[in-house]
Amino acid sequence: MVTMTVKRLRALLTEVVLGEAGPSRAPPIGKEMAAKIVSKFPKGMAKFGIDAKAISAMESWTGTNGTAFDLGNGKVFKITRDQKEAATSAVLIGKELTNIVRIYAVWRFKDTNFYGILQEKLEPLPDADGKAFNDALVATRLPVWIHKSGYDFEKAKEMTKQFIISQVKERFKDNANSPEAQKFAHSINDKWNMLVKRFNMREMFNTLKQLGIDFADFHAGNLMRRPDGTLVLIDLGQSKVTGGGGDIDTITQSVSPG
Repeated sequence: MVTMTVKRLRALLTEVVLGEAGPSRAPPIGKEMAAKIVSKFPKGMAKFGIDAKAISAMESWTGTNGTAFDLGNGKVFKITRDQKEAATSAVLIGKELTNIVRIYAVWRFKDTNFYGILQEKLEPLPDADGKAFNDALVATRLPVWIHKSGYDFEKAKEMTKQFIISQVKERFKDNANSPEAQKFAHSINDKWNMLVKRFNMREMFNTLKQLGIDFADFHAGNLMRRPDGTLVLIDLGQSKVTGGGGDIDTITQSVSPG
Protein backbone atom coordinates (compact mmCIF):
# COMPACT_ATOMS: atom_id res chain seq x y z
CA MET A 1 0.00 0.00 0.00
CA VAL A 2 1.45 3.35 -1.11
CA THR A 3 1.54 5.88 1.72
CA MET A 4 -0.17 9.13 0.80
CA THR A 5 1.72 12.33 1.58
CA VAL A 6 1.00 16.02 0.98
CA LYS A 7 3.41 15.97 -1.98
CA ARG A 8 1.66 12.97 -3.55
CA LEU A 9 -1.77 14.46 -2.89
CA ARG A 10 -0.76 17.70 -4.61
CA ALA A 11 0.52 15.73 -7.59
CA LEU A 12 -2.73 13.75 -7.71
CA LEU A 13 -4.83 16.91 -7.57
CA THR A 14 -2.78 18.50 -10.34
CA GLU A 15 -3.30 15.45 -12.52
CA VAL A 16 -7.04 15.27 -11.78
CA VAL A 17 -7.77 19.00 -12.14
CA LEU A 18 -5.22 20.22 -14.68
CA GLY A 19 -4.24 17.02 -16.47
CA GLU A 20 -0.58 17.62 -15.63
CA ALA A 21 1.97 15.30 -14.06
CA GLY A 22 2.60 17.56 -11.06
CA PRO A 23 2.55 21.18 -9.88
CA SER A 24 4.25 23.34 -12.50
CA ARG A 25 6.45 26.08 -11.13
CA ALA A 26 8.17 28.94 -12.89
CA PRO A 27 11.77 29.73 -11.91
CA PRO A 28 11.86 31.78 -8.69
CA ILE A 29 12.53 35.51 -8.68
CA GLY A 30 14.86 36.72 -5.95
CA LYS A 31 14.64 40.10 -4.24
CA GLU A 32 17.55 41.59 -6.21
CA MET A 33 16.07 40.59 -9.57
CA ALA A 34 12.60 41.78 -8.53
CA ALA A 35 13.95 45.19 -7.45
CA LYS A 36 15.86 45.54 -10.73
CA ILE A 37 12.74 44.84 -12.79
CA VAL A 38 10.57 47.21 -10.76
CA SER A 39 13.16 50.02 -10.99
CA LYS A 40 12.51 50.26 -14.75
CA PHE A 41 8.80 50.96 -14.26
CA PRO A 42 8.58 53.86 -11.74
CA LYS A 43 5.59 55.60 -13.35
CA GLY A 44 3.67 52.37 -13.84
CA MET A 45 4.31 51.32 -10.24
CA ALA A 46 3.23 54.74 -8.98
CA LYS A 47 -0.13 54.09 -10.64
CA PHE A 48 -0.67 51.41 -8.00
CA GLY A 49 0.69 53.53 -5.15
CA ILE A 50 4.08 51.82 -5.07
CA ASP A 51 7.38 53.71 -4.89
CA ALA A 52 9.74 51.75 -7.17
CA LYS A 53 12.81 53.33 -5.56
CA ALA A 54 11.80 52.13 -2.09
CA ILE A 55 11.25 48.49 -3.05
CA SER A 56 14.77 47.28 -2.27
CA ALA A 57 14.50 48.55 1.33
CA MET A 58 11.14 46.86 2.01
CA GLU A 59 10.70 43.69 4.00
CA SER A 60 10.35 40.83 1.55
CA TRP A 61 10.13 37.08 1.27
CA THR A 62 10.78 34.82 -1.70
CA GLY A 63 8.51 31.87 -2.39
CA THR A 64 8.29 29.19 -5.03
CA ASN A 65 7.12 31.45 -7.84
CA GLY A 66 8.10 34.97 -6.89
CA THR A 67 9.04 37.57 -4.32
CA ALA A 68 6.55 39.55 -2.21
CA PHE A 69 7.16 42.98 -0.67
CA ASP A 70 5.40 44.36 2.41
CA LEU A 71 4.20 47.85 1.44
CA GLY A 72 3.48 48.73 5.07
CA ASN A 73 -0.12 49.74 4.41
CA GLY A 74 -1.86 46.40 4.84
CA LYS A 75 -1.01 45.40 1.29
CA VAL A 76 1.62 43.23 -0.35
CA PHE A 77 3.12 43.56 -3.83
CA LYS A 78 4.18 40.30 -5.47
CA ILE A 79 6.21 39.90 -8.64
CA THR A 80 5.97 36.56 -10.40
CA ARG A 81 6.58 34.74 -13.67
CA ASP A 82 3.50 32.59 -13.13
CA GLN A 83 1.00 33.52 -15.85
CA LYS A 84 -1.60 31.17 -14.35
CA GLU A 85 -1.42 32.90 -10.99
CA ALA A 86 -1.77 36.31 -12.67
CA ALA A 87 -4.78 35.15 -14.72
CA THR A 88 -6.53 33.60 -11.72
CA SER A 89 -5.74 36.56 -9.48
CA ALA A 90 -7.29 38.87 -12.09
CA VAL A 91 -10.61 37.07 -11.58
CA LEU A 92 -10.51 38.16 -7.92
CA ILE A 93 -9.83 41.88 -8.46
CA GLY A 94 -12.11 44.04 -6.33
CA LYS A 95 -14.00 41.13 -4.76
CA GLU A 96 -14.46 41.14 -0.98
CA LEU A 97 -14.33 37.41 -0.34
CA THR A 98 -14.41 35.85 3.10
CA ASN A 99 -12.05 32.91 2.61
CA ILE A 100 -10.11 33.87 -0.55
CA VAL A 101 -7.28 36.43 -0.71
CA ARG A 102 -8.35 39.92 -1.73
CA ILE A 103 -6.70 41.15 -4.92
CA TYR A 104 -6.55 44.86 -5.73
CA ALA A 105 -4.70 44.89 -9.07
CA VAL A 106 -2.84 42.65 -11.51
CA TRP A 107 -0.54 43.86 -14.25
CA ARG A 108 2.10 42.73 -16.72
CA PHE A 109 5.46 44.45 -17.04
CA LYS A 110 5.52 45.21 -20.77
CA ASP A 111 8.09 43.38 -22.92
CA THR A 112 8.82 40.96 -20.07
CA ASN A 113 7.36 37.69 -18.82
CA PHE A 114 6.82 39.15 -15.33
CA TYR A 115 3.57 40.05 -13.60
CA GLY A 116 2.72 42.19 -10.60
CA ILE A 117 -0.02 41.36 -8.10
CA LEU A 118 -1.26 43.74 -5.41
CA GLN A 119 -3.06 41.92 -2.61
CA GLU A 120 -3.97 42.11 1.05
CA LYS A 121 -1.36 41.35 3.69
CA LEU A 122 -2.08 38.22 5.71
CA GLU A 123 -0.58 36.42 8.69
CA PRO A 124 1.07 32.98 8.56
CA LEU A 125 -0.89 29.97 9.71
CA PRO A 126 0.45 28.65 13.05
CA ASP A 127 2.57 25.52 12.58
CA ALA A 128 0.19 23.35 14.60
CA ASP A 129 -2.77 24.44 12.45
CA GLY A 130 -0.81 23.87 9.27
CA LYS A 131 0.11 20.35 10.32
CA ALA A 132 -3.50 19.57 11.29
CA PHE A 133 -4.72 20.87 7.92
CA ASN A 134 -2.20 18.84 5.91
CA ASP A 135 -2.84 15.69 7.97
CA ALA A 136 -6.59 16.03 7.40
CA LEU A 137 -6.16 16.53 3.65
CA VAL A 138 -3.97 13.43 3.37
CA ALA A 139 -6.30 11.31 5.51
CA THR A 140 -9.52 12.27 3.69
CA ARG A 141 -8.40 13.25 0.13
CA LEU A 142 -11.32 15.71 0.38
CA PRO A 143 -10.22 18.07 -2.45
CA VAL A 144 -10.08 15.10 -4.85
CA TRP A 145 -13.64 14.02 -4.02
CA ILE A 146 -14.95 17.57 -4.29
CA HIS A 147 -13.47 17.93 -7.75
CA LYS A 148 -14.69 14.51 -8.89
CA SER A 149 -18.17 15.27 -7.55
CA GLY A 150 -18.41 18.39 -9.67
CA TYR A 151 -18.22 20.58 -6.57
CA ASP A 152 -21.34 18.97 -5.13
CA PHE A 153 -20.49 18.82 -1.44
CA GLU A 154 -23.10 16.18 -0.56
CA LYS A 155 -21.74 13.90 -3.27
CA ALA A 156 -18.22 14.61 -2.04
CA LYS A 157 -19.33 13.64 1.46
CA GLU A 158 -20.65 10.31 0.17
CA MET A 159 -17.45 9.71 -1.82
CA THR A 160 -15.42 10.39 1.32
CA LYS A 161 -17.57 7.90 3.21
CA GLN A 162 -16.93 5.24 0.57
CA PHE A 163 -13.23 6.05 0.66
CA ILE A 164 -13.14 5.57 4.43
CA ILE A 165 -14.87 2.19 4.06
CA SER A 166 -12.35 1.13 1.41
CA GLN A 167 -9.45 2.21 3.62
CA VAL A 168 -10.79 0.22 6.56
CA LYS A 169 -11.22 -2.89 4.39
CA GLU A 170 -7.75 -2.53 2.92
CA ARG A 171 -6.05 -1.97 6.25
CA PHE A 172 -8.00 -4.39 8.43
CA LYS A 173 -9.21 -6.95 5.85
CA ASP A 174 -11.28 -9.53 7.78
CA ASN A 175 -11.34 -7.41 10.96
CA ALA A 176 -13.24 -4.43 9.57
CA ASN A 177 -15.66 -4.47 12.51
CA SER A 178 -12.99 -4.61 15.18
CA PRO A 179 -12.62 -1.78 17.71
CA GLU A 180 -9.32 -0.83 16.08
CA ALA A 181 -10.93 -0.60 12.65
CA GLN A 182 -13.79 1.51 13.97
CA LYS A 183 -11.35 3.81 15.75
CA PHE A 184 -9.42 4.25 12.51
CA ALA A 185 -12.62 5.07 10.58
CA HIS A 186 -13.72 7.58 13.21
CA SER A 187 -10.31 9.27 13.10
CA ILE A 188 -10.67 9.94 9.35
CA ASN A 189 -14.23 11.13 9.83
CA ASP A 190 -13.07 13.52 12.55
CA LYS A 191 -10.49 14.96 10.15
CA TRP A 192 -13.21 15.47 7.52
CA ASN A 193 -15.28 17.37 10.09
CA MET A 194 -12.21 19.44 10.97
CA LEU A 195 -11.73 20.47 7.34
CA VAL A 196 -15.37 21.48 7.04
CA LYS A 197 -15.93 23.16 10.41
CA ARG A 198 -12.51 24.46 11.46
CA PHE A 199 -10.95 25.18 8.07
CA ASN A 200 -14.15 26.17 6.23
CA MET A 201 -13.47 23.97 3.20
CA ARG A 202 -17.12 23.90 2.16
CA GLU A 203 -17.26 27.71 1.97
CA MET A 204 -13.92 27.89 0.14
CA PHE A 205 -15.04 25.41 -2.51
CA ASN A 206 -18.43 27.09 -2.90
CA THR A 207 -16.71 30.44 -3.48
CA LEU A 208 -14.27 28.95 -5.99
CA LYS A 209 -17.16 27.29 -7.83
CA GLN A 210 -19.06 30.58 -8.05
CA LEU A 211 -15.94 32.28 -9.42
CA GLY A 212 -15.33 29.55 -12.00
CA ILE A 213 -11.97 28.56 -10.49
CA ASP A 214 -10.95 24.91 -10.27
CA PHE A 215 -8.10 24.96 -7.72
CA ALA A 216 -5.53 22.15 -7.60
CA ASP A 217 -3.04 23.00 -4.86
CA PHE A 218 -4.55 22.68 -1.39
CA HIS A 219 -1.92 22.49 1.34
CA ALA A 220 -1.02 24.47 4.46
CA GLY A 221 1.46 26.66 2.57
CA ASN A 222 -1.45 28.15 0.63
CA LEU A 223 -3.50 28.97 3.70
CA MET A 224 -3.05 32.13 5.78
CA ARG A 225 -5.24 34.17 8.10
CA ARG A 226 -6.47 37.69 8.63
CA PRO A 227 -5.87 39.51 11.94
CA ASP A 228 -9.38 38.51 13.03
CA GLY A 229 -8.47 34.83 12.60
CA THR A 230 -10.36 34.23 9.35
CA LEU A 231 -8.62 31.55 7.27
CA VAL A 232 -7.81 32.63 3.72
CA LEU A 233 -6.73 30.71 0.62
CA ILE A 234 -3.82 32.27 -1.28
CA ASP A 235 -1.56 31.56 -4.28
CA LEU A 236 -4.07 30.34 -6.87
CA GLY A 237 -1.54 29.65 -9.62
CA GLN A 238 -2.36 25.95 -9.84
CA SER A 239 -5.90 26.53 -11.11
CA LYS A 240 -8.08 26.22 -14.16
CA VAL A 241 -10.37 29.19 -14.81
CA THR A 242 -13.65 27.92 -16.23
CA GLY A 243 -15.61 31.14 -15.83
CA GLY A 244 -14.96 34.63 -17.17
CA GLY A 245 -11.44 36.01 -16.80
CA GLY A 246 -10.38 39.27 -15.23
CA ASP A 247 -8.44 42.25 -16.59
CA ILE A 248 -4.64 42.29 -16.51
CA ASP A 249 -3.24 45.79 -16.93
CA THR A 250 0.07 46.50 -18.69
CA ILE A 251 2.63 49.04 -17.56
CA THR A 252 5.45 50.33 -19.76
CA GLN A 253 9.04 51.10 -18.94
CA SER A 254 10.03 54.63 -18.01
CA VAL A 255 13.70 53.72 -18.01
CA SER A 256 15.53 52.35 -21.01
CA PRO A 257 16.44 48.64 -20.76
CA GLY A 258 20.03 47.94 -19.94
